[in-house]
Amino acid sequence: MEKDKEEVYVFDVCGTLYHANTTYEFLKYYFIERDKCKYNFIRLSLSLPGRLMTVVLTKLGIKTGIRTFLIGLLKNEKSHEVEEYAKHFVSDYLSSKRLLKTQMILKSAQEQNRRVVLVSASLDPVIKAIADELQVKEYFASTLERSEEGVYSGKLVQDLKGQKLTMIERNFNVQEGEFFVYTDNLDDISLIGIAEKALVLSKKRNLKKWESLLASHQHVDIFHV
Repeated sequence: MEKDKEEVYVFDVCGTLYHANTTYEFLKYYFIERDKCKYNFIRLSLSLPGRLMTVVLTKLGIKTGIRTFLIGLLKNEKSHEVEEYAKHFVSDYLSSKRLLKTQMILKSAQEQNRRVVLVSASLDPVIKAIADELQVKEYFASTLERSEEGVYSGKLVQDLKGQKLTMIERNFNVQEGEFFVYTDNLDDISLIGIAEKALVLSKKRNLKKWESLLASHQHVDIFHV
């Protein structure tokens, strides 16, 4: 590693820093008291029967897009209320979902004054609240569209799903940095490609997929979760 290059520690969030899909868990957290119908619909959509129905509809040529549809439930919600709920979600709910191994690595990087960045396809109010909680100054997330009055449309103006490398390349000079990547997301294989070193967190069901994807990447360690 060249000494004059800046070390940048890039962390995925869902499944990497927390044992949770923060988009879906936040939506349930937000609606459980505010709108029981939406809350129950989210639970049904994410249940095994709901997921099986999605598979069937997809095979029939009907694209449902559960993630897009569930994010759409935030239509007409006020941004300041969502942001306030996101803070409580992080402190009340995610505090018990911490993945200690990666959070210790993140903390160590901060103590060594390394540049730490969160890059997640989860929603920006949630990732901002997580960044604040972890005292991380830089983060990138999927951005919700909102009106000048601060009301969400239920749509994304920027979706980072599958686009993390593009975001990193847009905001960093990849040639002038040494990147350390931490992720559990199979979509992040392109991001791992630019890393000096990477740590992949893999569940048993994804292990063979990861081993296949990482066959040509000798700079990656796999941690079983």
